[in-house]
Amino acid sequence: MTVLKYRELKHYKFQVMEFFEMELNQKFPDVTLIHNIPSELPFVRIENNVIKIRKWYAWDGASGAINTATFIRGSLVHDALYQLIREGCLDPKYRFEADNEMRSINIASGMSGLRAWYTYQAVRLFGGNAIKPEKKLRDLVIELE
Repeated sequence: MTVLKYRELKHYKFQVMEFFEMELNQKFPDVTLIHNIPSELPFVRIENNVIKIRKWYAWDGASGAINTATFIRGSLVHDALYQLIREGCLDPKYRFEADNEMRSINIASGMSGLRAWYTYQAVRLFGGNAIKPEKKLRDLVIELE
């Protein structure tokens, strides 16, 4: 299993502390999510069905569930996939694959089959709002002379 180094945060729950990559079980197209802070390096990329997540990427963990060691890796990949959908980089039809990916990763991480089933059911029932595009905030540019 791929090593994941992360830390807990105040506003988001976790942050990746080293570059993370993992082969995906479900099939996804190649996509890239770039935010220009602090550089133009991609935060999340899928290449050849491998998800690559940059150091400093932050995510909120298992929403509405207890964050355990068996859920951290699955919640990271799931949140990154949902963000790709929310940002328009990945078609919303991939939500089903993202949810299945989380379940597969959780089981591979040692989560019980029962917990993997009900956490999967929870994202299937309640995750739809998390892929809706967020309202874009205007960039605030202040120029000092």
